[in-house]
Amino acid sequence: MQTVAEVLENLGISGSFPLGAFVTTPNAIATHRVAGVFKCLTKHAQKDWGDTVPHDAQINDKSVEDGWGDILSVYNLPTGKLLIKTEADGSVTTAFNSDES
Repeated sequence: MQTVAEVLENLGISGSFPLGAFVTTPNAIATHRVAGVFKCLTKHAQKDWGDTVPHDAQINDKSVEDGWGDILSVYNLPTGKLLIKTEADGSVTTAFNSDES
């Protein structure tokens, strides 16, 4: 089994920070489908924070730079709002709907 980083690398996509294990809620998959979640995960890995407010985007950038702090991206999709969060220690990245936070 490949890690998320290995899958992205095989697709020619390089991540900017450790993603760790990737988990998603069943509701996120049901709402946005695998392709929608994976597209947003790819953006998240490349420091495209989506529709995150500017202040929080700056905090994300600082977290990547310092190697410490949670990283949260927000994507307003036609199917609803999807959030992707990488834990401060880079051990886990989770995709979930905004009503599951």
